[in-house]
Amino acid sequence: MKKYRDCGSEIFNTGSSKCPFVPDYVKAIILTPEDMVIKDDELEEKLEEMIHADRPGRIYPIGPIAEYAPSGGEAQTSKQGYGPSQITSYSELIEAWTLENYDEGLLANLMKLKNERMRALFVDKNNVVYGQHDTDTTIKGYLMSSIYPSSVQRFKTSGDNASMAVSLVYDDVEKAWMETKSLQGETDLVEKAKGLVWVDIVKVGSDGSSYKVVEHYGRYDLTTVYGSLLAKTEGVWAGVSAAQYNAADGTLSLTSSSTPTLLSPAQLFTAGIKGIEQWKS
Repeated sequence: MKKYRDCGSEIFNTGSSKCPFVPDYVKAIILTPEDMVIKDDELEEKLEEMIHADRPGRIYPIGPIAEYAPSGGEAQTSKQGYGPSQITSYSELIEAWTLENYDEGLLANLMKLKNERMRALFVDKNNVVYGQHDTDTTIKGYLMSSIYPSSVQRFKTSGDNASMAVSLVYDDVEKAWMETKSLQGETDLVEKAKGLVWVDIVKVGSDGSSYKVVEHYGRYDLTTVYGSLLAKTEGVWAGVSAAQYNAADGTLSLTSSSTPTLLSPAQLFTAGIKGIEQWKS
């Protein structure tokens, strides 16, 4: 414990960097668990691996982002009698991030968050990452008290396409801004920041061994995209003794004594398969 206290506010400077980070359009948000801290180098070197990691060590990218609208984060003041106004706090900051495209699956998944506390990192078009300082060699996301879908327009109108935004509510905007940290990526982080999609393994036909891989939300057929990659047993399937992709009809032939089950995204990533996870109710 200190024997004496200091005001703290006098320990500051007002100069500008010779080459400051000039925030550009944010293109991706990366949600992380509340207690996650990431090594500076690891964020770039292992971004895709962390997206496919087993929970709770997984990160969750959202994007691409098309627009940004903040509200709040303003100084709140009060005064006594004829004395001068003094700052008491900062108002709640809510940032609304509009997506380039409406996505039914993302909307459904965001609804599950409700008031769950998570952290958020931001990646701009120049691959600069914005987050909160942890140590000289680690970074963490800004802590959010709640995350939810907003400005949702589910259907097209005569003048607008379906659209949606993601709203982030800062837990403590003053702490977030005072401890901000920026990192410059050397690779295309925006391109790599793609979240996982839930998929179902659906039996088709009458032979009992033909299957398709379809998105859980929207039912888009992904078999032609992943078919050749999934046509192996080791490192891909649990309980499947033989697998073959039939390009002619876009199906997978799976020999299994039980319901075919994909291995975890982390295991699939090791096998060179990215972006999917079998649906869990």
